[in-house]
Amino acid sequence: MPAKNPRTNLTLPADLDAVITDLARLQGTAKAKIITELLLEVQPVLEQMRDAFQAVHENKDDALQVARDFAKSMMIEGNEKMGLIVNEVKKL
Repeated sequence: MPAKNPRTNLTLPADLDAVITDLARLQGTAKAKIITELLLEVQPVLEQMRDAFQAVHENKDDALQVARDFAKSMMIEGNEKMGLIVNEVKKL
């Protein structure tokens, strides 16, 4: 029975593979699940990157502004996530 989602082959550096292997072992899950969960977590950032590259590709004259807007968006998002982490740590 074919898989419902597309499959992708990855070649990882040995040290990264070791970390993924350890996480999978400690969580009692497959390495593929660990990698998929990590990619799903960063999917919004990947989508913003794709959109920024697409905008640059379509209008090279505005490339600098697109890059600035993307960087600003990433900084804001990073600060928001850091705030959430700080709040969670405070609860400990």
